Amino acid sequence: MRIIQVITLGNELYGAQRHVLDLSESLKAQGHEVILLLGTSGKTENAARSIGLQTYLLNHLKRPIQPIHDILGIIELVKLFKELKPDIVASHSSKAGILVRIAAWWLGIPNTFTVHGWSFAEGSAFLSRKFFQVIEKMIGWISCKVIVIAESDRQYALQLGILKSSQMKLIYHGIRLPKVDDTLLLQKNEKFTMVMAARFQAQKDHETLIAALVPLKKKTWQLFLLGDGELMTDMKNKVREEGLNDKIYFEGAVDNVSDYLARADVFLLITNWEGLPISILEAMSYSLPVIASNVAGVKEEIEHLTNGILVPRKGVKEVTDAINLLYSDEELRRGMGKKSKEIFDQKFRIDVMTKETLQLYEEIKNDNNS
Repeated sequence: MRIIQVITLGNELYGAQRHVLDLSESLKAQGHEVILLLGTSGKTENAARSIGLQTYLLNHLKRPIQPIHDILGIIELVKLFKELKPDIVASHSSKAGILVRIAAWWLGIPNTFTVHGWSFAEGSAFLSRKFFQVIEKMIGWISCKVIVIAESDRQYALQLGILKSSQMKLIYHGIRLPKVDDTLLLQKNEKFTMVMAARFQAQKDHETLIAALVPLKKKTWQLFLLGDGELMTDMKNKVREEGLNDKIYFEGAVDNVSDYLARADVFLLITNWEGLPISILEAMSYSLPVIASNVAGVKEEIEHLTNGILVPRKGVKEVTDAINLLYSDEELRRGMGKKSKEIFDQKFRIDVMTKETLQLYEEIKNDNNS
């Protein structure tokens, strides 16, 4: 089967991009031809080429709403689809999902759109939410199938009347088991170590996390913040103002996240909204307890007080209390970490995701040909 995968941002390599790369590599390993189309060049493009994927850079697939570029983007996609003749086209991220579904529908090509957290999720800007609600409701009727990677996303779309249940398919994101360096696992840091991997942008809530750590200033701990983004400078200034420079480290967009996870005691994801965060799944695969904001798909990864602690959005005190609890109780940390790995093995392996996705592709292709 010739499969085209499309995603807007190729210059960064976070959750949605990792999903596309992992799925594409797994499909390729099973003998399918996978072609990746990107709106920007960079880390995802380089990673795709390193695993032997054919890539194309689109001139008019832009993240912001830009009517002229968006129309030209649809035309560009139509021309490319005619040339490449895919059996199915799969889109990821809101903008790509809109343009790709229009182009695929125009040509009668089977298509899917994968939701990595709705663009109108609670916590996002009000006007943006309303705009994308209208767009998704309008475009839903030309979608062969929408893949949701969290049950909460399916329920949210049903609640708002965006899509019917029959138009959606729940397929949990799956990742590969890490190749764990046993020497790293045996060399835990001397200080209580926390890690959060997240871009410095409005979706993530580094500000609440930093505020929550102020009351714990006198304890012995360290926090590694992995990722980059437009709000990093603001967060560095806040850390400096709170006198936490010697405890909080801004590591940037690192390529060796696994090294940090292998030596951490706790993983954190303090955020305003999410789909099904891959960063949490990676932490679970390393048997880590997780402290995370109680939003959307996070609740499908973390069972409160079983493999982690769920805290309210913007809940500074609750984050402080959760960190303090795990800081003080090593046995609790180990028990939650063990449970994280068990849940990961049961629900979030890449072989399960690939099998279910491929079955859906085949169904859509057959329905289109009948």
